[in-house]
Amino acid sequence: MLEKQLVVNNQLLNYLEEKTSDTAPAVVFLHGWQASSDTWRPIIYRLKEHYNLYALDLPGFGKSEMPKLPMTVADYAQIVKDFTTKLELKNVTLVGHSFGGRIAQKCSAEHFLTISRLVLVDSSGFRDGSMGKMIKVGLARIAKPFVPERFRKKISKAFGATDYAESGELRQTFINVINEDQTEDMKKIEMPTLIVWGQNDKETPLEFGERMHALIRDSKFEILPGAAHYSFLDKPEEFTRLLASFV
Repeated sequence: MLEKQLVVNNQLLNYLEEKTSDTAPAVVFLHGWQASSDTWRPIIYRLKEHYNLYALDLPGFGKSEMPKLPMTVADYAQIVKDFTTKLELKNVTLVGHSFGGRIAQKCSAEHFLTISRLVLVDSSGFRDGSMGKMIKVGLARIAKPFVPERFRKKISKAFGATDYAESGELRQTFINVINEDQTEDMKKIEMPTLIVWGQNDKETPLEFGERMHALIRDSKFEILPGAAHYSFLDKPEEFTRLLASFV
């Protein structure tokens, strides 16, 4: 498995590549918030003999450069588009987990790149589902000026706003992302879509997957029993079988 770097729109990107042949199907993996391409290594290892596999460190994560300005979901989708264009990837199967699922939805809905299949894994995408988190983030922000700096992260965690507390330079990006409802994007998705969910997911509950399945016309919904938010890591063999049969 090779670790490579590429400049896209003046943004230095780090990514993993496992290439089989020029004619093998291409699969691009997008990680979740606070994660990196490394989370996909166990899956890439299981699929490496039959596909050309790419896992991107999204801007601000892993070893990729921090974005120069706050980003939106559409900005991240543009980065993915330009990444696949530079590598001349065609008929891509796009796999997105959580936050990466948001980006994959945007790419698919706006026809940003040539996607033949879409895989959403414990994906986010509903603003109303994040309202509780938004309230907690708001409370953490209100409390921030009145709390000594060394205690601010603890206060944010106490409000349940861990992602916000640990976002650092990406805090405005985080707000931009969770404040966007992508229901209309889901309605626009036309390609075959596999939706995979952990039965015990607490971050993006099973209800989210059911709603996405209802909104995306040509979709198949699979539940991984006993798995949580990182369902593909909790049940790697089962997830790999589902993905391979779908691709």
